[in-house]
Amino acid sequence: KGLKLFINRCISALKGEGSVGYMGFTHREASLKKWHDFEEFLIKSGFVITDILRDFTIYPEEDNQWEDFYRTYRIMKEFDLELPNVDWYKSCFMRFEVVQGPNILEIPLPQNLEELYFDDEAWATPVPSFLEKKE
Repeated sequence: KGLKLFINRCISALKGEGSVGYMGFTHREASLKKWHDFEEFLIKSGFVITDILRDFTIYPEEDNQWEDFYRTYRIMKEFDLELPNVDWYKSCFMRFEVVQGPNILEIPLPQNLEELYFDDEAWATPVPSFLEKKE
């Protein structure tokens, strides 16, 4: 729910037809069903997707210090995996433009912070420190 709430809030700042939005979207944590749902959300909000650049953003392993994030990734907990040595996390760059509206949709608020940040596909989303469960 967090993604739609965030984008809905961004949409509220746009001035009307011709306004554009940009975002990154991944295949690692977004199934085709999630892509479809998000595209429907954009259409209902009055947008058309104008461009998608596949694997536009690559998150380089060597240049960043991801070890602390890996400690919290669901995929690392469910499978006994070593830290990767390849740049495996990539996102597509998406551009969308208002063709009518934009329409601010009513989105139910999440019941808790976990529902805001995570869903069943959140394999590599870092757990914010305030949500970490103390063991």
